[in-house]
Amino acid sequence: ALGGVLGCPENGCPDAGPVIYMPEAGGPEGGAQFTGLAVDSTYVYWAAYTNLSAAVYRCVPTECAGTLAQLGSGFGVPYSVAVDPSAVFWIDLSTNQVLRCELPSCGDNPKIIADQTVAGIQVGLSGLALYGGDVYWTEGVGDGGVYRCATSGCSGAPKAMATDQPNPSFLAVDDSGVYWVNSGDN
Repeated sequence: ALGGVLGCPENGCPDAGPVIYMPEAGGPEGGAQFTGLAVDSTYVYWAAYTNLSAAVYRCVPTECAGTLAQLGSGFGVPYSVAVDPSAVFWIDLSTNQVLRCELPSCGDNPKIIADQTVAGIQVGLSGLALYGGDVYWTEGVGDGGVYRCATSGCSGAPKAMATDQPNPSFLAVDDSGVYWVNSGDN
């Protein structure tokens, strides 16, 4: 099976299989590890890293080869991507930070939304979601939690939505609440 960024039209994959937007060896250095994926009405976004660099990319799905854009580089280990109309968000696993990149590009200067290394609250950030002007994330450790702050950044500490959770990871948010998977207790 081919790795990379793949997809199919809404009505299903053609007989030839899924469309390959970015092959397994994609990115400027090749051999990328893909660690996050998001879409909006125009683009598909993903995070990738190699042993040489890390970056967040985007392209127009129907013409990825001609529209591939690197939104920035030198991002540590980008993971779990989310997008709103003005910015792309991701977690940097190497620094335990939630980062924001203003669209259309942030170069090498993403904004730090929440810095859990400095706050001393969390390690192992994992899931990420946007809803209602807030960014939500999980702390994927044995006694982890679910947190949120405004997409513009946290003034002070992020708000704890739930604590003492066994390895929370993926999450989703809607009008009715915040939902997540605890992988530590099956």
